[in-house]
Amino acid sequence: MTTEFANPVAVLKLRLNKWTTNNKEKKNLMDMYNRNVKIIEDAFIQIKEATGISSTEEIVTTFIKAEEQNYSLYNYVNMLNSEIDTIAEQNRNIERQIAKHEQLAVMSGQEKEKMRARLTKEIEETKASSLAKD
Repeated sequence: MTTEFANPVAVLKLRLNKWTTNNKEKKNLMDMYNRNVKIIEDAFIQIKEATGISSTEEIVTTFIKAEEQNYSLYNYVNMLNSEIDTIAEQNRNIERQIAKHEQLAVMSGQEKEKMRARLTKEIEETKASSLAKD
């Protein structure tokens, strides 16, 4: 016989202490669970009183539908924000083009001819560079 079982009273006390500790932990968990259930029940009672909806299932269904609608609205707002950013960029490009055209409008004929020659030269250089790379 081993020394562990030599004193059954000590073994039983150890088991009792272990069970007692285990039961205390379980009791604490159950108490916490019961507190949470009570909080949820109180919240549903308040919702029922405030909305006039008597069915918990209807409250849950309404909440889920509202969440789905909020998610859809969130996605819609994000899409609108993306479109706003795109339009803002397009507006900036248009403003640059307007400024360029306004500059051209105040240029004399001789200045326009110099500009045209310079741009033609740039185009030819770009074409030559492109052909050289091929």
